Amino acid sequence: MSSLETAMIKARGAEKRGDFAEAERLYGAVLQKFPGNARARKGMDELFKARALALANTDTPPQEALDALSESYRQRQMLQVVSQAEALLVSYPRAMIVHNLLGAALLSIGDYARAEEALRTAHARGVRHAAICNNLGMALANLDRPTEAATFYREAIALDPNHAIARNNLGNALKKCGALAEAVNAFEQAIALQPDYADAWNNLALALEALGRLENAQDAFRRVLTLKPDHAPACNNLGNLRASLGDLSGALALYEEALRIDPNHADAHFNLGNLYKKQGRLAEANAAYECAKAARPNYADAWAEQGKALVLEAKLDLAIAAFDQALAINPGHVVARTHRLFYQAHLCDWSALADWQALDEAADTAISPFAALTFGDDPAAQLRRSRAWAAQTFGRNTTPCPHLRPPRTAVSGSATSPPTSTITRRST
Repeated sequence: MSSLETAMIKARGAEKRGDFAEAERLYGAVLQKFPGNARARKGMDELFKARALALANTDTPPQEALDALSESYRQRQMLQVVSQAEALLVSYPRAMIVHNLLGAALLSIGDYARAEEALRTAHARGVRHAAICNNLGMALANLDRPTEAATFYREAIALDPNHAIARNNLGNALKKCGALAEAVNAFEQAIALQPDYADAWNNLALALEALGRLENAQDAFRRVLTLKPDHAPACNNLGNLRASLGDLSGALALYEEALRIDPNHADAHFNLGNLYKKQGRLAEANAAYECAKAARPNYADAWAEQGKALVLEAKLDLAIAAFDQALAINPGHVVARTHRLFYQAHLCDWSALADWQALDEAADTAISPFAALTFGDDPAAQLRRSRAWAAQTFGRNTTPCPHLRPPRTAVSGSATSPPTSTITRRST
């Protein structure tokens, strides 16, 4: 007897004896391996119905209360949903549907810790389905727990193989974990299910770019803008890619288009500031960073990059204050900390010198190797920093060196000199 048949028999047996959790686990394991298995899908559907009937007879709020809660959710009145749900749970603490809607509302308003609690309760006590698993994954992802999030996205997909949103979310979690090839596969599966899924195309493009597949990434970004011309994040992201390739005018046009679509797009303001800084347009760069901070008040990167712009204007006191602001928002901001140390040294302020030792390898690409010599002269560390800085700053030159012809053999009665050649290296 095959392992598939054995699993199906065990699942049906668990369902008959009322062990719904074990039956669901077994059906889910089959669907994880064989998403199109009709018998497992039917078994899971029947299991859901059985559990729903069992729950319907216990601890269920009156239908009019559930209708009112559902209507508030449909109207996107999320604070009201939270209030109604919490009131119902006082009398009906095991009502799965109420926990689910409470979790979804908390997720919508950004209260991710409480959303996780509510959705875990719904997941553990009620009829698990793809929406609950996907929402729980989203709560965990927003709590910066991508590995856990991926587990629930995979469960959502096992329950509903056609859940394109869960596949897109799984791709984001895998990308956050550094599993870029797997992320690309997840995004491509989401797009196969929903070819006009603009956000999945945008996320696919970012993963392809991270893998160095720049032409494919550009094609994917352009696909987003074909599907949805007002997709501001895709304009911004394609602008970043064009800037990395040295096309500053193309990047500028894309950042401006992103801001035309969404004037409060913080990242587009930030990237525009970086582009202006690279061009030496420092007043415009500072104005762009101010807009980025206004759009996102706790934007530590904007404070740090503005600090660099102020350095270029020889305003070291203001630059150090900007780095301090970045560190107040994010104490682990290595770029802000290393730059603050370096420019404090310019002012003969060595009060925070001990911070350098604590940073160690984390500071390798935060400031140039020459600047790092201010704080230490260990040759091995300097070599490590130089390699890391070169890899980040210049990338890998894929242009082959020209093949040089050997010098011609001297002809009797005359003398020749080896030809001279000019080798041009292209940095990216």
